[in-house]
Amino acid sequence: EKSLRLALGKDESALTNADERLMWATMHAGAVGRFKDSLQITKMDAVTTNVVAASGLNIDLAKVLKAAKLLAKGNAPDSKVNIAIHANQVEALLAIERFSSSDYFTHSLVTGKVDGFMGMNWIVFGDSTVGGLPITNNIRSCFAWIDQAIGVVSKYETLAKVWFSDEQFSYMADSFVEEGCSVLDEKGVVKILCDETNVT
Repeated sequence: EKSLRLALGKDESALTNADERLMWATMHAGAVGRFKDSLQITKMDAVTTNVVAASGLNIDLAKVLKAAKLLAKGNAPDSKVNIAIHANQVEALLAIERFSSSDYFTHSLVTGKVDGFMGMNWIVFGDSTVGGLPITNNIRSCFAWIDQAIGVVSKYETLAKVWFSDEQFSYMADSFVEEGCSVLDEKGVVKILCDETNVT
């Protein structure tokens, strides 16, 4: 169980037409989201039951199919499959005909995204020191999992407070979250290792 408390200092800028309250709330929501992501990613990264080897390659169709096979082979319940990848994997996937050709999959051509391929919920992460996908020696850990494989418990509902301080003459903001996470079924999680050595 971990907790996070963020506080932003006063805004000393001149009056603007920006919605300061919305700005602080958005910043805090993003920080809390990254913190929650980091809890789940850390737990999934420790799973060694199902691993798709890097084999000197970035992500490709064979790795995606192998991940889907491992989930099915482990008798994972018929559930939505989530797959978390980095932006560097999106570039590699869109270079593959099966992902980008209208003969196979039209969604990526219309949106520039791979979401929906094989019925999976694709989640793309960028570079982040908190809540990002881990990378060691150019090997990126991506993950495929089903919802039932991950358990999340919250001590209380995530709280956020934005208020105007007469003393500071500025909006102030605080966020509170206390949450724990655990892998309930290791067969419902697959770690996909991707080699980013040649990624520029």
